[in-house]
Amino acid sequence: MNLRQFTKWTGKRSPPLILALKVIWFLSIFTGEYLGFWKASHDCAPWPKSPSWKMRSSASRQELSNNDHRQIDGTVRPYNIMIIGDPQLTDKYSYGRKGVIQWITEFYSDQYMRRNWKKLNRKLRPDAVVFLGDLMDGGREWPDDREWKEEVNRFKALFKPLDSSTKVLYMAGNHDVGFGDGIRTNIVNRFKSEFGDTSYELFLDSHSIVMIDSVSMSSTDPNIHQQPRDFVREIRPSDKPRILFTHVPLYREPSPISGAYRSEPPEDLCGPLRQSKKQIRQGAGYQYQNLMTKELSDYILTQTQADFVFSGDDHDYCEVIHKVGSRQVPEISVNTFSMAQGVRYPGVVLLSLSAAESKTESYANKLCLLPDQISIFIRYGILFGLSILVLLCSNLLEFYGLLKSGGASPTIPSYRQDINKDQQRKNRSLSQHQLHLGKILDALKRTANDIRQVAIPSIVFYLLCALVL
Repeated sequence: MNLRQFTKWTGKRSPPLILALKVIWFLSIFTGEYLGFWKASHDCAPWPKSPSWKMRSSASRQELSNNDHRQIDGTVRPYNIMIIGDPQLTDKYSYGRKGVIQWITEFYSDQYMRRNWKKLNRKLRPDAVVFLGDLMDGGREWPDDREWKEEVNRFKALFKPLDSSTKVLYMAGNHDVGFGDGIRTNIVNRFKSEFGDTSYELFLDSHSIVMIDSVSMSSTDPNIHQQPRDFVREIRPSDKPRILFTHVPLYREPSPISGAYRSEPPEDLCGPLRQSKKQIRQGAGYQYQNLMTKELSDYILTQTQADFVFSGDDHDYCEVIHKVGSRQVPEISVNTFSMAQGVRYPGVVLLSLSAAESKTESYANKLCLLPDQISIFIRYGILFGLSILVLLCSNLLEFYGLLKSGGASPTIPSYRQDINKDQQRKNRSLSQHQLHLGKILDALKRTANDIRQVAIPSIVFYLLCALVL
């Protein structure tokens, strides 16, 4: 390989390879930033239907009154509710991060929920959305009401209803107001000032819906627990099926199996849709408790006569059956809606209510899983590494191929006729090594240039997707 051949080689480019990598990156970004979320929302449709669904009066989409007992006039079709658990907006109290790292964490967490919120609402058009509490991660911690209000505005901007007729109902979680004796009156009051009452009953034409403030009920302070306990005590019997919503899951006996983990958990632990192999067990710590106490759980189920229970807090899906006398009451704990709360697949639960002769046939529900954002990031990382490897190998292989075809080595001129052959061989070997090293460095420079040609348009496309989609 002579100098002319090398100069020609260094001036060459590989547009087909670079173009192919650009196309691969564009497709990967579009899939990760749009198609995955679009597919999740379309896989979630249609709404579930009860076995004996009838075209009877269910509920209207008109605005609810501010009374504790809220009446909705009827209309002829099922009433569809999207249930969202624990969005827990990431804030400065979440992980103790600061500066750019904290901003990036908040940005991607918000972006993930915003995308899913918009696509699910556009596809499903729910009549109502129920947030099962823990709206913000550090809601109970903000000492400054002004800063807390900024977080509230951030939450409401993120979860703004796309349809003005969609009713959004909120519950208080332990991250919003605290738990039990850790709750302060002023924190509860400021939550109510923005999100409404924390305990109330909602009447549909075919169902009764009960929202209870389970975190306040767990307090021993009468100033905190009196109102939600009075509400539960005064609930009147109803001949309509009753759906109960609580932030903290109701008590269940621990599994008789020794240890918290199993390779294949039986369905009585939480059901096959749970991602974790760990069941929900009673436990408590700073401002949280995994389950309601047995006494409060029994009291709530007895007083409300609930036919179905939905809860949050655990962040993972869990399905259990409570025995209340001769009745069996199912409870579903709903996945977190956030990518930053410990499960690979966040989710929502769809609940469709319709009139039916049997209470158990008046509702239908299903779990919808959302994209695994961590896997999306991992795929980007793998593709990045493979892109560098492919470009580097391409340049090195091309160089060595030309080197082989061009001859064994460049001609080294002899400046002295009397130099011995051994010295000539040494000079030739040294010059050959220097030439090889120079070519390798030039191959690396060319690889860096190729990487820029692929990376710059890909980054621009990614930023456009991040800001627009």
